[in-house]
Amino acid sequence: MVHILPALLVLGPLPAALLVTLLGRRWGWAGNVLGPVTAGLTLLGIGALVPLIAEGGHLYYSLPGFIQRLEFAVDPFSLLLALAAGLVWFCATLYAVDYLRSDAARSRYHAVSLVLLAAMLGVLFAGNLLTMYLFFESLGLVAFLVVIHHGTHEARRAALKYLWFTLLGGVALLAGIFLVYALGAGWPVGGIEDAQAGPAVAPWAAALLVLGFGVKAGMVPVHSWLPDAHSAAPAPASALLSGVMIKAGAYGIFRTVTTLFGGPAGPGGAVEFGQLTVILGSTVLALGLLGMLLGAGLALFQTHIKRLLAWSSISQMGLILTGFGAAGVLAGEGGMAVAGSILHMVNHSLFKAVLFLGIGVVAWRTGESEMNRLGGLWRRMPLTFGLVLAAGAGLAGLPLFNGYVSKSLIQQAVGQLTTLPGAVTPELAVMAISLASVVTVAYCFKLIFLVFLGSSATDYGRGSLEAGWGMLLAMGVPVAAIITLGLKPQWLVEGLLTRGLADLALPAQGLAAFFDDYFLAPASLQTAFVTFMAGGLLFVFGRRLRPFGLVPPAPLPGGVLARRGWLRLGRWWSGRAERSVSSRLVAAARRLAGSLRLWLPPVLPASWWRETRAASVLARIGNGRAGIWDAARDLPEKLRRFGGRFVDRLKPADPPWQPLAQLVPVSGMRRQILRYSRDLGLNIVVIMALFLLLLIVLRYG
Repeated sequence: MVHILPALLVLGPLPAALLVTLLGRRWGWAGNVLGPVTAGLTLLGIGALVPLIAEGGHLYYSLPGFIQRLEFAVDPFSLLLALAAGLVWFCATLYAVDYLRSDAARSRYHAVSLVLLAAMLGVLFAGNLLTMYLFFESLGLVAFLVVIHHGTHEARRAALKYLWFTLLGGVALLAGIFLVYALGAGWPVGGIEDAQAGPAVAPWAAALLVLGFGVKAGMVPVHSWLPDAHSAAPAPASALLSGVMIKAGAYGIFRTVTTLFGGPAGPGGAVEFGQLTVILGSTVLALGLLGMLLGAGLALFQTHIKRLLAWSSISQMGLILTGFGAAGVLAGEGGMAVAGSILHMVNHSLFKAVLFLGIGVVAWRTGESEMNRLGGLWRRMPLTFGLVLAAGAGLAGLPLFNGYVSKSLIQQAVGQLTTLPGAVTPELAVMAISLASVVTVAYCFKLIFLVFLGSSATDYGRGSLEAGWGMLLAMGVPVAAIITLGLKPQWLVEGLLTRGLADLALPAQGLAAFFDDYFLAPASLQTAFVTFMAGGLLFVFGRRLRPFGLVPPAPLPGGVLARRGWLRLGRWWSGRAERSVSSRLVAAARRLAGSLRLWLPPVLPASWWRETRAASVLARIGNGRAGIWDAARDLPEKLRRFGGRFVDRLKPADPPWQPLAQLVPVSGMRRQILRYSRDLGLNIVVIMALFLLLLIVLRYG
């Protein structure tokens, strides 16, 4: 069905962003009004697509572009993700009205947020790869401005790191798109014009697409930008980055695995890659498992609240990619895996947005983000505590909350695997998911206990620290959705997911069996109870032995080994060696100095003896004023300093752009951000030029 509403939803926030920019210079409240109103109208427009999709199944529209038209298409999967994105965007924008009330750059934030909303919907509603690339790169580049919003040293460093990753990922994605069009495929899938070139080019195209999309999704090993960027951005921007925008990368990987290299026949015939689909799915599954375990483990060691949630996002994105990888391996039987991952994308958007907004209230009211310095806040902000507790239950996967359903679906789908190419076995994959679930429960315990339930390490003064009603409403609406989807997930599954699976020619019988035999059944409740208890015991163990409050080790194994080796050497020298070896050396040196002072002066002239540096040193040794003893006592500290410099060379502590960030004065941040905006505009112009070149090659090449 041809309908103009998808195009209006994508392009509608852009004039509002321009209006906020123009009016915000004179009236600072313009963004506080136009931002929530535009986001709310966009959410209503997305909701209006639901009956249209129910009637026609798909919506299409195209707009004139350079040579090829910009195409927009809406199917059940993209509509479901757009609903979650629109809801979170409206809540985060409403939250930002109070959060940024005293921020001089609040108009800029609202304008950038509306541009990002348009770009996100453009990614979800893209009808071909070129349209998707245009909005995907716009989303990545413009998000730089919300990461650098505060203008601090950490924000500049995180934003520049994020920008480099985004640009490199964009280059990989563009190269993958070139190869896909060289195969004769498109979006939706077309046929391969050159059958001889297909087997040779297709693996490179798939790898480049997964790499390009994986940067935005926080996929291991291109994930290191995410903890810095999410912790440096303002709380509402962190909710958008972690809750919504990283889903753009996961959505691209989903389309790559299930549509481009394993989907049904398109207008030109199906692309049959055979073994490539299985290898691609197993690779995505292995990367997902690695990210899931790494993110959960490092989240457990964090002491900064935002960094804990950022590493948690890496873990949850790993779980989503695990489901998509299983869908690729299962091919025509991967309906449950696709449904579980799509549903978890929606669920993660909801509870992670509430968590970032909730801890944003904590940091805003207390001025503290270190969990070890917080505690006892449940009495001072009970409503915020209740909302964060519900979101944490969804993240932990407890029954009656939304995360339980999608995690169970993914785990059941991975359990259907019979074999996997490579070293990863289906049994190992299931064990990894179970282990990550236990660790997830443990760091949820850590977050809730240290921030809200533990004893307070700071005097917060008297009076309530509760958030305003606007902030509470912004957190309460997603919590209502979290509880609703935990109790009645069939509304989404039967309404949209089943129809979307039919479009991919995937069976939905497994979903019906899951809800009939497993959902809230004694076996599933027993598994959830065991996971909950194991995670609680892991948290108690960590509190007893205090290993979970340490700073995580250096990212490189060599750096970790070197740091441990230097610390052990320093401790050994400070202990036994300082008492035994150094004392013997000092005694021998004193005897030697005494002998030299007895025998050398009669042989050499006194003037030479007084003027030489050697005599001065020996005299100091003999008199005990400095001596080897002092040097021996200073040796452990020198070892530690040398070891620190050595380890700093092993690990990438300071990126190559760090000197550039140090040149930016804080006082001139407004001018610097304007320069960044200009540079981003030039980058977008370059991207558009690349589009023009690509389209000319495709048309006349």
